[in-house]
Amino acid sequence: MAELTPEEKQKIYLEEKERLEARASIQKEKQKSSSQNITIGCLIVVLIVVVIIGVSLFSPSGKTPSTQKEKFSADTKSKIEAQVNESIRSGVIKKIDLQTKRAWIHEITWANVDSQTKEGIARNLALYFSVQKNEEYREANIIGWQSGRKLASYTSLGGFKVY
Repeated sequence: MAELTPEEKQKIYLEEKERLEARASIQKEKQKSSSQNITIGCLIVVLIVVVIIGVSLFSPSGKTPSTQKEKFSADTKSKIEAQVNESIRSGVIKKIDLQTKRAWIHEITWANVDSQTKEGIARNLALYFSVQKNEEYREANIIGWQSGRKLASYTSLGGFKVY
């Protein structure tokens, strides 16, 4: 077998160097994208927890929102609306239909939170719909944004259900 000339060796070296640099660049982009997704996911979970805490602060003397029978003050209404609007702005909630009492949530967001947080989201949305329609009965249906599948529901009478 014939030895390679110095020019051929140099050409092979440069090609291998370009290939390794391209691989390293792709790897860096994957890591950057992954860390961004983790950061966004953490931000969403924190926002959900803040919304749940806010709702629990509005329920008087330890009563849960589903057992509260009083009418809402203007201050309470504005705080609940602000929390839901923040969830919409942050991307946790993709769409709300007040007439059908449905909220669309991205499935990945829904899958990444625990059951207690899911129940808090459903209760908060039911409270929001109740305030908007000035009704005592609370109801909310959570739908997957991409699949259109019913993910959960909450009613004053039936409580929280995951599907």
